[in-house]
Amino acid sequence: MNQGLVNRMVTLRLEGFPHREIAEKVGCSERTVRRYTRGVTPQLEVPRQHERVDVLTVCVQSILRARTQLGLDTRDTDQMIKALRKTLQPMDPLVIDWLATDPQARRDFLHEFLRDVMPHINDLHHVRRIQAEIGASVPS
Repeated sequence: MNQGLVNRMVTLRLEGFPHREIAEKVGCSERTVRRYTRGVTPQLEVPRQHERVDVLTVCVQSILRARTQLGLDTRDTDQMIKALRKTLQPMDPLVIDWLATDPQARRDFLHEFLRDVMPHINDLHHVRRIQAEIGASVPS
């Protein structure tokens, strides 16, 4: 047994490999691995927690950044934020917690929300356009 092999066994053990797998990898018995890695416990990394954010605030900021791309004026933006608040309010606290800590889940939620609300916003555009046309054609 040489120091390089012992170091390899210790490294594999620290990475979380069981004794049997280490023995197979380095070509020795499981008993030998146990002897040389006694006292070495796996140091598994806990996945990094994402920072918790306020879901409404982050989603509103995203909408405000995308206003031009979405073709939103001030009234549309106001309607969208009100709809977002209505959508978030009845949600289960666990779902809100998930959205608050998982950026990908938050992006998926926002995309789904926009897909659902944009037809309504477009309808409001048409109504305002028609109101403007009718108002312009009516003599004073």
